[in-house]
Amino acid sequence: MKSILIIFITLISIQANSQVVELCNYESNPDEAPSGTYFKDINNTFTPFLGTWQYTNGNEVITFKIEKVTHYYVSENQTYEDFLVGNYNYSQDGGLTNIVNEITPSLLDESPDASVMYSPCAKDSPNKVTLTFYDVILDKGFGLITFEFLPGSTNQMQASLANIEGTYGHLEGTPEHNFNFSIPTSFVVTKL
Repeated sequence: MKSILIIFITLISIQANSQVVELCNYESNPDEAPSGTYFKDINNTFTPFLGTWQYTNGNEVITFKIEKVTHYYVSENQTYEDFLVGNYNYSQDGGLTNIVNEITPSLLDESPDASVMYSPCAKDSPNKVTLTFYDVILDKGFGLITFEFLPGSTNQMQASLANIEGTYGHLEGTPEHNFNFSIPTSFVVTKL
């Protein structure tokens, strides 16, 4: 009985020292948040973007799968967070074969680095989210992909790719930064 009481008191004290905070609304640096803080998608901001989305132009097919990871433990600052991740498949023969095939039936690894797209919050607007984008074919980071719902639509979004602004220096002996992308940079996706 004494051990049950100790466990109960420990759980209560952990709960009392933690706090739940809406994504993107933390007043100061999230890295300075108290241990146990949970950056939660309280208002379900991510929900409209979740699912499988597709662009088709002739034989060119790009399919995106956007998923939400919840209550992920960040060991560096001992906090928890919800975030979006995404992957994509790319075909130039109507979907018969994929040049890029990153979509799996379920997330095998929920860490932010395990997917080609990632966003910790949707702070742009309720109709728009920007994720980092890794171009698999070009083996290139430094990309951003923005999805924005078309006016009055809940099943179509404008997708736009851009390079992250900033310095694109490179180390001696490595290639210059590639500003191109292997997929189109502006297109409309439809929810499947």
